[in-house]
Amino acid sequence: MSLSLCPPTQLLGVTQSYTCKLEEISDFRNQMRVQFWRDFLGNSPSIPPVLYGLHEPRPSLEKRR
Repeated sequence: MSLSLCPPTQLLGVTQSYTCKLEEISDFRNQMRVQFWRDFLGNSPSIPPVLYGLHEPRPSLEKRR
């Protein structure tokens, strides 16, 4: 395993959240990614030279109680 350090970068973009059952997350996440990128790229005046997609799974608020 190797670790690469990158210089600090200010990111600009769109956030998205969704809720689904754990057993459905794989297919649902893939569908959401496709729809997100279609919407994002379809509404962008130009395509940036670099795009990042970040993902952070976390339990819903209902499950934390």
